[in-house]
Amino acid sequence: MNADSLAHHPRAVAVRAADVWHSFGDFVALQGVSLEVPPGEFVTLLGPSGSGKTTLLRIISGLLRPRSGQIFIGKADVTRLPADKREIGFVFQNYALFPHLTVFENVAFALRLRRLPRQEVRDRVLQALRTVYLEGFGPRYPAQLSGGQQQRVAVARAMIFNPTVLLMDEPLGSLDKRLREQLQLELRRLQRALGITTIYVTHDQDEAFTMSDRIAVMGGGVVHQLGSPEAIYREPANAFVAHFVGDLNYFEGDLSRTSDDHGSVCTERGLELSVELSGSKVGTTRVGCGIRPEKLQVGLGAATDNSFRAKVRTLTFRGSHYWADLLLATGDTLIARLPDTSAVREGDEVPVGWNANQMRVFGLGKTSPTEPT
Repeated sequence: MNADSLAHHPRAVAVRAADVWHSFGDFVALQGVSLEVPPGEFVTLLGPSGSGKTTLLRIISGLLRPRSGQIFIGKADVTRLPADKREIGFVFQNYALFPHLTVFENVAFALRLRRLPRQEVRDRVLQALRTVYLEGFGPRYPAQLSGGQQQRVAVARAMIFNPTVLLMDEPLGSLDKRLREQLQLELRRLQRALGITTIYVTHDQDEAFTMSDRIAVMGGGVVHQLGSPEAIYREPANAFVAHFVGDLNYFEGDLSRTSDDHGSVCTERGLELSVELSGSKVGTTRVGCGIRPEKLQVGLGAATDNSFRAKVRTLTFRGSHYWADLLLATGDTLIARLPDTSAVREGDEVPVGWNANQMRVFGLGKTSPTEPT
């Protein structure tokens, strides 16, 4: 197994979840989830703890059977097929390596279960270790490896038998920041080279943005939005996605339409906000609206649709930029991302503003899926 020879994985298949429900006692973990992953795509299930992402991954793998709904791998309905019959590679959060086996033996385990010839096993294991930059580590035991090296052994073991699908459940969660970022790029490079359909679970949005072709944002057992990292960040489907992905200045208030394309939102504290409504599916007068911190113009004095005066309460240096906490006369607060060359200082009273088309407007409330009887 090497990256070049498997650049177009011959067995890459689509994965589809169709109206999947699951419960643990009275807790409904998945509420009619439907999701399709095309062959060779890297999709991340992103969401907070309890959102249902690991439950969905375990159902796809066959480790859990859904209460209702179907799982398809390729054209086959595998809902009732045992996990060991699905030809899926699984990388667990704790790596799940056998401590009494060497690295070579851990990686070879799946091939030996399939009773492949000894020489073929040896050749494929050595190729797999070269692919994950662990050539020469075969004789070592897991306890003799760093966390990053153990993680790569787990990946090699999951890929060694050429699975049709690779599933990964927060495999980088226990690593330090620098190593985690390095391995994010390594895993993404490897997945692209091999072309294996991959579903990845994380609660870390930076990790999801770095690695994914598309992201499925989950919360409360439903998929709120499925799209590219750019679409998820720039065009969130609702307030939950906007809040969870990135930082957000968020307001709620009553909407008055000034035209078909524009409106005014008045918050409970009396803040008047100009918003653009073109393309928004807002069917209510009570709305939420948000603006990203990097969209705020601070201290520039330029005319904008929304223009206010604010006091700089705190200013935090983040290396490449400053993080500013601003207080408006109404008592509302804003966060703004400022360039590292900014002349703004704590205690300053400064103009702050943004344009109406930079805000996202969301209708409040959502209709839950109807639970099957």
